[in-house]
Amino acid sequence: MGKASPMTQMNTRIERELKQRGDAVLARAGFSPSEAVRALWEFAAAHEREPQAVARALAVEDPEAERERQERIQRKRDSLKRLHATIAEFRERYGITQDTIDAVNRMSDKELYEQALVERYEERGLL
Repeated sequence: MGKASPMTQMNTRIERELKQRGDAVLARAGFSPSEAVRALWEFAAAHEREPQAVARALAVEDPEAERERQERIQRKRDSLKRLHATIAEFRERYGITQDTIDAVNRMSDKELYEQALVERYEERGLL
């Protein structure tokens, strides 16, 4: 037998009536809520390279709920596009190139600190 994996706890909020109805159906099907959640996560992990399969399995038949889900997805995409545009504008404004980022990433904390001190002293005319 293999070594047991560390466990984690998940908390979620759903409407009381929905939980009661779902618990009753799961019990009739022979599942506890924890077993059902575990099965869902196992399904998702088994389909990690095909998230569309997970989306199809979880598809909501309520058109209004699906429309709201698609709107939430679009809002997230729009937010990410705005974030990328803001980062690109910031980098352009301050002349930050990928070469600059790469150079900084290769420097140790000590080297970065020393460079900041040199720049500060130069700004004050001390060097």
